[in-house]
Amino acid sequence: MTAFRSLEQEAMRGKCKRKHILAATISGILVWGFMFGFHLMDAPLPEKFHHNWLEYSQSKDLKDTENLEPCDSLLEKVSDVNQSDYRIQLITASPGSGSDWCYSAMAMLTGHTTDSVYNYLHSKSLAELPHRALYYKTHWPFMRHFGPVDKYLSTHPVRVVLLLRNPYDAGFSEFVRQAVSSKNAYSKKYLNVESIFKESSFLESNSSDRPSRALRNHLTRFFKNWRSHHEYWLKNFTGSLKVVQYSDLVKDVTLFQDIANYFGFDVTSTPTRQRRFQCFLTKSREKEVMRRPRVAVIENSKEKVRNSYKEKIAEELEYLESCVESRS
Repeated sequence: MTAFRSLEQEAMRGKCKRKHILAATISGILVWGFMFGFHLMDAPLPEKFHHNWLEYSQSKDLKDTENLEPCDSLLEKVSDVNQSDYRIQLITASPGSGSDWCYSAMAMLTGHTTDSVYNYLHSKSLAELPHRALYYKTHWPFMRHFGPVDKYLSTHPVRVVLLLRNPYDAGFSEFVRQAVSSKNAYSKKYLNVESIFKESSFLESNSSDRPSRALRNHLTRFFKNWRSHHEYWLKNFTGSLKVVQYSDLVKDVTLFQDIANYFGFDVTSTPTRQRRFQCFLTKSREKEVMRRPRVAVIENSKEKVRNSYKEKIAEELEYLESCVESRS
């Protein structure tokens, strides 16, 4: 519990770290990546949830030369997986937990198509999805779809990555995304969110830190669904599961290599893959992939409201710890 108290204290003090098919260009990838949730000033999960990642040496970034294909054109090349190698694989996360970022980043890294189950809502089972993607992203069971998904998962071999994020940060991020979506403020307009939000969007007018009714109602529902989501994957799902912490990926994008390895893609097996991996790291560092411009009204309101949920955050994280322990 010491780790949880530490997280609580750190989060309360505000010491926090900063859709659909892949677009045809790197700029497209970045724009779609930017469309969902605010990930600056994010509260990390406790050390309890940090797993023993593979250690990777910090190799020098490769520079574009006449003898090497430029990174931009290399990273634009994305193709479907080989049918003979296909198996259903998922990245699951509660909304606002970075699954869209992974969606774009993994396509950049591997050169393979990544997809979303929400592009196939007419389907009745995961078995009906096209055999074309390295993995599909899903928010199930936070968001229900495909009817008997749990029955399918219990009877078929599936690799699943569970992406974890602090419930308050994820819930607040999803609140922002829904507000932006309701105003149809996509693409470049999304970068001008100052025109969408005021402090009253998050706080009651007569209070400096009491959340608005809309935000309170949203977070109440979100915390409930966040808990049931993680309960399912950590306690009920018996298949192959890899737990990944969102804040770890933000701090070190080389950890995407570990996810790729888990999904059966060795980024170092050929010179071309090695080159692509280095290009991915270079572009991630140069462009600060998925790190949005600081928007004061959102971040300031987020930290003011956080204190109102101090006890709830601790309660949910304690429950998450019990789920992790029950699985191990």
